[in-house]
Amino acid sequence: MKFRFWRYQIDLLVCMIAFATQPVLALHEYDFPGIGSRSDWSKAHKLFLQAILTRKNSSHISRDQSMDAIKKAIRIYPQDPSFYCELAEEHLDCRRYSEAFEAVKQALELHPNFGRAYYEQAQIFLKQAYNDEALQPLETSATLTPNDPDVWLALGVYREEPGSVGSPEDAYIKCLKLVGCRRKLSPFNDTAESYRVLCFQNLGTLRLGQKRYAEAKTFYHQAFVSDTKHQFTDRLRGEIDYCEKSISNSLSKI
Repeated sequence: MKFRFWRYQIDLLVCMIAFATQPVLALHEYDFPGIGSRSDWSKAHKLFLQAILTRKNSSHISRDQSMDAIKKAIRIYPQDPSFYCELAEEHLDCRRYSEAFEAVKQALELHPNFGRAYYEQAQIFLKQAYNDEALQPLETSATLTPNDPDVWLALGVYREEPGSVGSPEDAYIKCLKLVGCRRKLSPFNDTAESYRVLCFQNLGTLRLGQKRYAEAKTFYHQAFVSDTKHQFTDRLRGEIDYCEKSISNSLSKI
């Protein structure tokens, strides 16, 4: 088991090699799609980015502003599937699931192999607790857009569910590899630091459940170091302290 743990650590150092030969399986999702007016797309794309940035502000006022921005982007340039994925995100934030599903459907009508659309479809199912239905679109998204850390983080969480198939650890490690390679993230993605915090924290929790306290402590410490915004400071300190006490108790029994 120790060998497996250190293999994961080595994997994080060789990510550039691992992905250098990754085949291109889908459209580069956030470039000009190659149809219609590039000038119109450029104007609409600025609104698309504005909508994402405003939505992440997450206030009720900004929610209306971001919805208006993405709808305007679609009116200007209706041929970009990523715009409909953002529209789906907007509807999801308001729990308008049928509207979100319709937006995903429109994205896939434009580009049936648009990986982000399958990710959004999975989120619609997950938000409604239809976990079984979420697996196939998540796996499809991972195949079509293997460089999206959102997909691997979601797969890791999904695979922690009882009865699910696949290793959550492998999914978290894949996510860490992607953000550790300084790869350009998509407009939808969060910061590399946020993925590191969540993945290391989840890996620590997996190890804690297995009573492998030393490894859990290492992962929690990595999450603590990555948490530059101090969003999880108290929780991570508590988990590290718990691991240290558990290690001490185990040694005292020897």
